[in-house]
Amino acid sequence: MICKTRHVLARLRFVQIAALCLLVAACMPTRLSAVPSGDEELAISVDGMSDVRFWGDESTPALISEGMGAYNREVALRRAAGERGLLPPSNFLAISGGGEDGAFGAGLLVGWTAAGNRPSFKIVTGISTGA
Repeated sequence: MICKTRHVLARLRFVQIAALCLLVAACMPTRLSAVPSGDEELAISVDGMSDVRFWGDESTPALISEGMGAYNREVALRRAAGERGLLPPSNFLAISGGGEDGAFGAGLLVGWTAAGNRPSFKIVTGISTGA
């Protein structure tokens, strides 16, 4: 009898928790777009710099053009300085993660910068909070 009572109470507790979860979910506000509708074109530019944001799942002519342009500018600068040969190694940074993971990444970068040994990155990319 005690086992049956515990089983009934456990099922009742499960139903109560499930109902509470549904109630809380129903009260959640609707999530808005990251960029308000109609302002998508404004989000492509960062502080007046154009062609700095691209979708990572496609290789657009603008992305290819920007990459080749950056390469050619770097080669021209090195040649003007009398340097020949291969370009030096480059540092790239990819950050991903949301919520507290994004806060961790931001804190890591702040600490790395404060330590004074953070390299300069040729490309910085990310998803979610890292973007």
